[in-house]
Amino acid sequence: MGYAAMHASHRITVMVVFSGGSIVLPTLSEIGRPLEPILTSTVVVLGELTGYLVRDTLHRTFMERRIQRQRVRAANRALHDAQNAQEKRERDLERDFFAMTCHEVRNPLNGVVGHLNLASSALEGPSGDETGNEPRSNAKLLCLIETLKRTISDATVCSDACLHVLANMTSLQRLEAGLLQPLLRPVLLE
Repeated sequence: MGYAAMHASHRITVMVVFSGGSIVLPTLSEIGRPLEPILTSTVVVLGELTGYLVRDTLHRTFMERRIQRQRVRAANRALHDAQNAQEKRERDLERDFFAMTCHEVRNPLNGVVGHLNLASSALEGPSGDETGNEPRSNAKLLCLIETLKRTISDATVCSDACLHVLANMTSLQRLEAGLLQPLLRPVLLE
């Protein structure tokens, strides 16, 4: 009667298992590096050979290293792609910031130039010599002076706005360089 034909309750009590193994140490490889051992194992149940295992640990190590290299390459590719995406976002932000800043500086500067041109053209108005008329009257001069005051006041407001934008840019540069520390405090929003 064979082992497989035995009743299940008898198999446990009658089973005799022999398991043996060995480690074969190979010689050096062609380049002089010691090879990893080859593991062997046998399982004998009731005199019948039921299993035989030969496992080359060098092959297993090689495969593990290959998988590890593939994972490292994939991680490096992902990191490189993330860095490229971040650099593109930074370039886009820098370009947008530069365009917005140019716009913010150019508008008040255009106001200054426009108001100064108005003041200049008001001062260059027709004189008595060119038109053959009498020189400007006191009332016209007072009106001209008031117009020039308003024009110069508007030009001053525009130049102050331009200086404010440039001061903010300077503060931002100093903050990024670590030369300026922000002051954190509560602010009432209305």
